[in-house]
Amino acid sequence: MDKINELDKLYKLGDEGYIKIYCDNYKKTIKCISKKDSMYHMYNEKSKLWELKTDHDIVMHFISNMKKIIKPLCDHYKNIAEKVKDTDKAEYEKNIETYETILKTGEFYKVAKAKILLLGIKSGLYDINFQEKLNNNPYMLPVKNGLINLKTGDYKERTHEDMFSFELDV
Repeated sequence: MDKINELDKLYKLGDEGYIKIYCDNYKKTIKCISKKDSMYHMYNEKSKLWELKTDHDIVMHFISNMKKIIKPLCDHYKNIAEKVKDTDKAEYEKNIETYETILKTGEFYKVAKAKILLLGIKSGLYDINFQEKLNNNPYMLPVKNGLINLKTGDYKERTHEDMFSFELDV
């Protein structure tokens, strides 16, 4: 319920809230590395590598994911409406209206405003030190789907925290 309350608070803030919702959900896996040049790195769960992305990629990611992110909030209002449907018509209509507004807002951002929100997204995902951390562990060798510790010879699967954007095909 805390997540629903947080989404509800942020949703009511408008653009600022949507930026925060997006950035909070992706701050571990998307990093803006240059606000001026609009450069990002996004962690690819499949390859387990950080990949270079552009504004266009981030806008497309925002568009395809915002509706999924706010779906629990939509469902919350829809569930409240269903519970009072037969007992409180005014409360039912209020919650259905909120549900539909949230859905329409998501569609509005999807169509019209994603590019406008990029400035806030860049700030929310900016990591001035990311480039210094990327590919910067001399004791770890990134190989297909994992890492080899060059000190111990141990193998482990990579995660976004390992900070590699390449792997050796071995």
